[in-house]
Amino acid sequence: MPQVTYGVAGLAARTATPTSHGFGLAIDETVETAVHAEALGLDAVWCGEHHASPDGYMPAPLVLLAAIAARTERIGVGTNVLLAPLWDPVRLYEEAAVLDQLAHGRLTLGLGIGYRPEELAMFGVEPGARLARLQAAVDALASAGRSVTAETLTPLPRQRPGPRVWLGGYVRPAVERAAAWSSGYLGPTLGVTGVARRIGWLDPPSLAPGFSIGVTVLGFVTDDERSPAATTAAVALGIGSDRQPSAPRPADAGEQLLAWGEPGRVTETLRPLVDLLNGLPEHVERHIAIQLTTPAVGHQDNLASVSLFAREVLPRLRPGTTARPSGLPTLETKRR
Repeated sequence: MPQVTYGVAGLAARTATPTSHGFGLAIDETVETAVHAEALGLDAVWCGEHHASPDGYMPAPLVLLAAIAARTERIGVGTNVLLAPLWDPVRLYEEAAVLDQLAHGRLTLGLGIGYRPEELAMFGVEPGARLARLQAAVDALASAGRSVTAETLTPLPRQRPGPRVWLGGYVRPAVERAAAWSSGYLGPTLGVTGVARRIGWLDPPSLAPGFSIGVTVLGFVTDDERSPAATTAAVALGIGSDRQPSAPRPADAGEQLLAWGEPGRVTETLRPLVDLLNGLPEHVERHIAIQLTTPAVGHQDNLASVSLFAREVLPRLRPGTTARPSGLPTLETKRR
């Protein structure tokens, strides 16, 4: 049976210091975090896409992933999610093909339809055109070496016929599109009941062999829940508050999983989700993309969160996992 794989989500280069230096430092530290995740034996790193965010939330995820690919050798690199309607389909194909070559075939493109009116307006995209533009992007990404305009698209990506494409989304039509149009479903943050319902919409027995189901989780791991970093991260995650999520959530999403705290607490929070994914048919791949960092705390605390997850949580969730060395990276960003 395929084991659940685990990646670090939320690598968006956000900063609490919106200056040129602050933005640059956040980008450097994000690359370092990905290098660290690979050294610890994690399976993937995931970058998102938003535009004109005050904290610098990454607007150019493929550029950031190219930098990560150049500094790593094994770990998967992916988007969670790239806002496909904002991209010209041919341009997206070209940049993804180059990135897949740079990453030696490690690229997964998680695509979303977008929901922020201000972002659509920035790129002159009408809300009603989003679905057609998403389909055009999916079609272009599947067109390696074939003509979709008057010309044949090049270069060829490393993976054939092209990078893996997963589709995200909350609502049933979006989930069913993932099964029909792509090789994976990348679920946004949900509770276990919400994930289970969407797995039901996918109809796992009918999925093609190798179809992937990924789930995104918010979290932060600490060795002391009373520490300033832990309490700051809890506030950022909205633990113990009535703060509403920034993205719209459907009524059936279920209670959001927030994998915050010491390793034992995080393990027990994630276990029902892991059990759900382990119940999938053997021909379906399964993945958890967990956000383990937050711009609200310092870089070393974020690296420690990734370390604790890999060293103390992952072996409990995936028996037989051998923990990698736990030391924090010795490399230093040039901007310090």
